[in-house]
Amino acid sequence: MGNKGKMSVCTFAYYVKAQRDLIKWEIEEHRVKFLHHVDWAIKNCVDPTGFNLLYMFRREEIDYAMDKAALSRRDDVYYSMGRRFVKFAILCNYTDKPDCHYEIDDSQPNNEEPHLVARGTTALHHASRNPECDKRLVRSLFRIYQRWDVQYVDLFGSTHFHVACQFGLDDVVEAYLKLGRDPDEVARVTGDRPLSLAWGYNRPKVACALQLQGADFRLAAKRTKERAMNEQEAGPSFVHQELTADEEYKLDF
Repeated sequence: MGNKGKMSVCTFAYYVKAQRDLIKWEIEEHRVKFLHHVDWAIKNCVDPTGFNLLYMFRREEIDYAMDKAALSRRDDVYYSMGRRFVKFAILCNYTDKPDCHYEIDDSQPNNEEPHLVARGTTALHHASRNPECDKRLVRSLFRIYQRWDVQYVDLFGSTHFHVACQFGLDDVVEAYLKLGRDPDEVARVTGDRPLSLAWGYNRPKVACALQLQGADFRLAAKRTKERAMNEQEAGPSFVHQELTADEEYKLDF
């Protein structure tokens, strides 16, 4: 039992490098093959707690594995593989170091000062559009993307703040608000707002926190009405799998 028969972290790192040398990263089939080898190594490695993940993986490899976790459906082999990688990254105390800069976003109603912005689609953005992605994985990903002072913005103008509101992560939303995040922040393309997302996904605690911080009821109500009209035409939007409070915080995927 325990670590008997398990490969050491150093052996793990050597194995990962050896597999990397056998592939061409720009080829999707090779990336998939690499992820399969990594998953086998993770299942056969000792506890990596506290080890430097960047000693073993490149940033693009880490992002790819987490994206797979966020994009996968339950009947997909990557559903479990990606989640094992996320757990492995958390045990290594890995946190994202975004490439960010200061800018003013003219599309935001109350944005008069520059904020730290990181542009690009992250695993959390992918998770927000995957109906089979549950709250547990999203909470785990927020342990990696924990820069509350940075606006991670994707091509739709959606941010991690929007994702936290959508999934009802009360404590994460509070962390953003305490740093002065605009409770009326609008996703440029979709028109979604924090309060309309909280209402749309039945997140009453988040809705209450946003309104206490001055979220505009009328703006959110307008967007909620638009969403309802769209659903009448195209069918209802998806609903993410709900978990109990205990299940939500479990790291064992």
